[in-house]
Amino acid sequence: MEKIILKHHQSKYSLGNFWLLFLLVAFFITIKFFWSWWFVEDWLGFSNGVDARNFFGILVGTTATFWGFLTAGFLLTYQLSTKEAKRRKASNVLYNSNVIGYSSLSAFLMVASIICYVWIPDFKADRDLTIGYFILFCFLAFLISVFPLFYRLLTDTNSLMIVQELICTLTLTDFFEAKEAYYMGQWKSATHLKLSIVLDEIIYSIRENDNSALHMLLMGMAKSANELIMPGIRREDCESVVEGMSILLKDMEALAMAAADSTAYCDSVSDCIMAIYEHAAAQRIPLLYFHNLQRYYRELAENIAKKGDIISLRKIIEVLSTSFRLHLRENCPPQNRLSNLAQLFKQPDVEHNLDAELQWEAIIDFIQDIGHILELAISNSSKNLYTAAARSLEFLAKIIEHGDFPNLEPLQRASILVEIVYLQLLLNGEDALKEGLFNDTLNTYHLDGSLIADTIINDPASSRLILRGIGDHLINARRHGKLNVWSTINDFGAIPRHTAKYYHDNENVRKATKYIFEVFKMMKEEIEKGNLPKEKKTYDEIKKQLSVLVSSLREQEAKGGTIHLITELESCITTFKIITSAPDFNIIPWSEDD
Repeated sequence: MEKIILKHHQSKYSLGNFWLLFLLVAFFITIKFFWSWWFVEDWLGFSNGVDARNFFGILVGTTATFWGFLTAGFLLTYQLSTKEAKRRKASNVLYNSNVIGYSSLSAFLMVASIICYVWIPDFKADRDLTIGYFILFCFLAFLISVFPLFYRLLTDTNSLMIVQELICTLTLTDFFEAKEAYYMGQWKSATHLKLSIVLDEIIYSIRENDNSALHMLLMGMAKSANELIMPGIRREDCESVVEGMSILLKDMEALAMAAADSTAYCDSVSDCIMAIYEHAAAQRIPLLYFHNLQRYYRELAENIAKKGDIISLRKIIEVLSTSFRLHLRENCPPQNRLSNLAQLFKQPDVEHNLDAELQWEAIIDFIQDIGHILELAISNSSKNLYTAAARSLEFLAKIIEHGDFPNLEPLQRASILVEIVYLQLLLNGEDALKEGLFNDTLNTYHLDGSLIADTIINDPASSRLILRGIGDHLINARRHGKLNVWSTINDFGAIPRHTAKYYHDNENVRKATKYIFEVFKMMKEEIEKGNLPKEKKTYDEIKKQLSVLVSSLREQEAKGGTIHLITELESCITTFKIITSAPDFNIIPWSEDD
């Protein structure tokens, strides 16, 4: 980067500053030896007794003094810029074109003043008077330009400002060149590329812990990328931009992750990626074009998980969740173009549309990436991370079932609910219990009974898989002594109570109620075959849930006709054994309870 800017400044010097010095010298010589057709008026009365040698001596001394102070300032600026300054300078300050131009002016002024000191004894002659005013005007220009010089110097040598301006000029060609250099193994040596210059500044910001500069640079890159990624962009061009961004992020990651605190870096990267995904949703750009960015973000989550940075992973979960909702609302294909979905739920075939299928799969990938964080939490034994990811998925399931996305049709809603509840929450919950991350199902089964009830009522296509997954999870948890008695059994038993009022009119409700009964019945029978006294609490809670279910169904039977399942339930309840044991709560009743 420095070589590029130095070359630029040297080029400016060789043109602009050379001609400035040449014109000053030429004008001076012309006035002294060849000028004869016009001379200035004596506005300041130089010809009336002003000592020319004293005048030029003062100019020489004053210029030399100013130049001494300025030289000390330039050297101090150079020293700070290379060793101590917070913001690295883009080039050697002594090669800056403004410094060279000012030096040229001061050198000419001192040399010309010395010559005039020797040659001009007074201002009686018009030619000498004109030279005196010419030198005076140059001196005034020398003084006036001090402030603009330092202002331009600080501006021109501020690499952050230069790179920010450079980012605004990025084109598709710049991203393509970076991609090409990377895959040809020439990226590290391609220091002339714009993206390489940007990377150099980002790395400096990371080294100096300049988090505000890092955030500005990454958001600037996201903005420039978004300006190029517009509707109608070719897939190759969009992928070049995305790969260029991914290369940039991957190269800076190693340095950032080595730092003791990488949270600020991860936050900036997440904000950058969120801006790109948000733009893609608003402009309806296919997510297929962003597969390299998705892969990078997943790898970043894996590396952060190894460090145990829960705060950064929460941010990643938030970005994935928000991106999923944005694309589901604004960039989602209609159900009638998803033939794979129709086949999955055994519905009539629809016309196959590859672009729509790929877009739908890419939207579901956001959920799978959050599920991947559940897996990372299990492998890294992080309870807090698992809980954060699980709660995010539960929230998504709630808003899907609540109808927050009116553009979704039944099979789409069913597919998402199966993905979230069954494939991510329940299966990963099973693994979490097996790996000993949690002691019981209090943390692995945290689904509201009303959510599952709504799924049974409104989305029969998904309820079969979801209920089967819940049943398997709870039965396996009980077999391994990890079934939470008070919370999990009650949540599961609440499902048929929520759906009871639809029992007569909804066949799926009837099937689901029967299935839940069968799960409880199997648990009861397995407990009776095992060590019953040890599982008395679970046993009694199951009986209680079945009894409450009978009461709920009795109410509906009174309103709409016989419910045969009640007979089965009551028959099962009568077979429960009575186990007596010392109470472990409310052991000594309060006097008012007597």
